[in-house]
Amino acid sequence: MLQLIRRKIRGVVAYIVVGIIIVPFALFGIDWLFSGLGGASPIASINSEVITQAELEVAANLKKRQLASRSDEQVDFADLDDNKIQQLTLSELVERKLLGQQAAALGMDIPPSVIDQHIIEVPQFQVAGVFVPELYQSTLRDNGYTPTYYKNRVRQQIQQLHLISGFTETAFVTNAEVQQMIKISRQERDLAYVEIALKSYMEKAKISTKEVQAYYDENPNEFMSERQAIVDYVEIKREDFYLPVSDDVLRQQYDVMFAEAQKQRRAAHILVEFTDAGEEAARDKLADIKRQIDEGADFEEMAREYSDDIGSADNGGLLGTSVGDTFPASFEQALSQLEIDEVSDIVVTEAGLHLIKRLEVGIVSFEESVDDIRTAYQQQQSQGAYIETVEQLDELAYDNVELAEIAEGLALTVKESEPFSVNLSSGIFANNDIIDTVFGDTPPLSENSPLTNISDDHALVYRIQRYIEPKLKEFAEVKEVITKQLKRDQARMTIEQIADDLLADAHTTGLRKAAKKNNHKLHDKGWITRSDLEINTQIIRQVFVAPCNEEKCETIDRLALDNENIVVIHIKGFRDGDPLTIDEDEREEIAAYLIRSDGDAVLDSFNSRVEDKAQIDLYY
Repeated sequence: MLQLIRRKIRGVVAYIVVGIIIVPFALFGIDWLFSGLGGASPIASINSEVITQAELEVAANLKKRQLASRSDEQVDFADLDDNKIQQLTLSELVERKLLGQQAAALGMDIPPSVIDQHIIEVPQFQVAGVFVPELYQSTLRDNGYTPTYYKNRVRQQIQQLHLISGFTETAFVTNAEVQQMIKISRQERDLAYVEIALKSYMEKAKISTKEVQAYYDENPNEFMSERQAIVDYVEIKREDFYLPVSDDVLRQQYDVMFAEAQKQRRAAHILVEFTDAGEEAARDKLADIKRQIDEGADFEEMAREYSDDIGSADNGGLLGTSVGDTFPASFEQALSQLEIDEVSDIVVTEAGLHLIKRLEVGIVSFEESVDDIRTAYQQQQSQGAYIETVEQLDELAYDNVELAEIAEGLALTVKESEPFSVNLSSGIFANNDIIDTVFGDTPPLSENSPLTNISDDHALVYRIQRYIEPKLKEFAEVKEVITKQLKRDQARMTIEQIADDLLADAHTTGLRKAAKKNNHKLHDKGWITRSDLEINTQIIRQVFVAPCNEEKCETIDRLALDNENIVVIHIKGFRDGDPLTIDEDEREEIAAYLIRSDGDAVLDSFNSRVEDKAQIDLYY
């Protein structure tokens, strides 16, 4: 069970452990601590367990920020209003509550040692890579958590993921399913195509100045400048509260960190699992591994090859550090008796048989860590003053005190922004909350904005000074843009007609003859796979969604690409993947993919059944 927890949960929990402390504070800013986010009024009840309005708003804000950060996706925020995001978030919260309840009902619990190990590995509780208890305690205290409450939150998150892993890790597939997947996933299709490039016809397009002027005159709304805003603002940065730190204090902080690191023992292991009937064979196997290590074999390489703990094997068996209460008692006892780089004899735990190697903790020198220590100390020491000042700014802004008066009272400076707009903004005024407020339906005219957190170390309040209304751009300013657009439109019409003509000829004579007749380059790719890197992915998708069977697999079709080119494709045949050509590693990867898919499907089905039986009440 040890490796199951580590394999499925370790990386995710590192994020969750940080998230529990960071979500309400760093992601949503200090105003979360003071605003209450709607209070504790219930918004839903799941089998009598309540979700509060505050929980929903925190989670919804996180969801919105996650969507905003996905630069690889085109997110239309016009379709993601707050109501829709809250509906989606509430559904996810209900599912989490149901998972937690099921995990508790099944008696799934997480040992305190596992929770402690994950906590000491959180970077926010470390200085120069070493866990500092005082930093851990102060961070919790500053954010309103007790250690007991915080650990309970971590335990619940790990518990839910443990339940999920029970489904995703226990699914199985048959050899016939693997064979069928190989035939489909490794299928090949015989492809030829002609690509008609928009760019080449844009270069040939002829557009007169008269046509450009006419388009400008007939479509003035397309050439209006954006509405811009200029705001006055006051800002607070945590770094403004940093005080100089003496060398003596830095040395004291390092000594505390060094003393804490000295208590820790760093371990790696090789695990061999066994059934009741197989312990002797497992002992023989591990004894042979120990013999090879004693004769000079590399421990890390032996762990990668032989360890059954797949959560640590790829990392040379590395488990992390302990102060004596992280691992099972027999494991800790053996580890405590080892010298640095010494390997134990066989150790028995509930997980199986182990060889344990004690590693050097790797304490960095004072000189290497002094900058990190100084920053961590300054952040910790400035926390109270920063929060207090931000709270004062929040209260003054709420009372609509003039910015000049606020600045005088808090020893700040009123600053003026550069003009910015919805699509032309940078720096702090590219903030989505500011954009939404300033250019929303009801902007706060003649009054202060709410406190806005640019980051967890930077907050501001602003007041709209004035707007710069849209105006028609000068013809000379947009002439080049219009010319390019008209050339694109002309070229698009040209290649559409060329593609239609080529497609008609191809249906009559075949693509090869049609391409030759019309002087187009034919790309005869022959047999291709779904993973062919030399061919546009849109073409690959179109080729492999086309219907093919033993009776017929010949398709001639056209496809518009995202780059605005048009492709005429000719699929001439197909052949299934051959299972005999797949090596064992690839076969295992395919089986693992099918297992994950089946496990996810079973989990979805389980969630649906649990939800159907649950008593879910929504109070809105």
